[in-house]
Amino acid sequence: MKSSLTTLFLYLIFQAGYSQEINGYFINIEGDTIPACIKVPKGLFGDIHEEHLFTKVKITDSLGETQYKPGEIKAFSFTYKNKQYDFYSKPVRKYNFSWKATKDTLYRFMTIFSKGEYATGYSCYSIVPGDKVNSVHIVYTLERSTDNAHLYLHNYGKLKEMRAALADFYSHVPSVTSALSDKFIARRKVHRDIPAAIEALNQ
Repeated sequence: MKSSLTTLFLYLIFQAGYSQEINGYFINIEGDTIPACIKVPKGLFGDIHEEHLFTKVKITDSLGETQYKPGEIKAFSFTYKNKQYDFYSKPVRKYNFSWKATKDTLYRFMTIFSKGEYATGYSCYSIVPGDKVNSVHIVYTLERSTDNAHLYLHNYGKLKEMRAALADFYSHVPSVTSALSDKFIARRKVHRDIPAAIEALNQ
């Protein structure tokens, strides 16, 4: 119990920080690009806490400050230390506590990890404090370029099921077999296998 409380305390300390307004823009639900200041949460050492932007964002434009949730705007973007951060409102599958998919779909602000001719891969994550180490839960929304359909995966999925789902979803892609041939073999590599598979599909 003492170990759990210590881990939680340290987690909260490092998560604590402040917010900084950074010039950027957002795209409203009608598709208009609007210059604005994005309130960006930062840690004690100045690092950006992306995970706090996956579920909500505060934006100030000519009309004042508004807090938006995923699904209420299409995207937002800002640049910090010469790096551009782009967040897109995309659907994700809702999971229960056993990481089994439900029929419910919700939205999250997600970042792109790969984009090409056949597929676009989006992801977001949450950090969950544990007894000894924190765990990272990653959800993926994969978009098919032919019809903009979506495939939903997460890093706690069953390896064979994820490989089969990808093979079926991208069966029209000539390189699908080779792209998946050496993927989803080891659990510890899943967080690398999914982005690598999408990159391989787009080559």
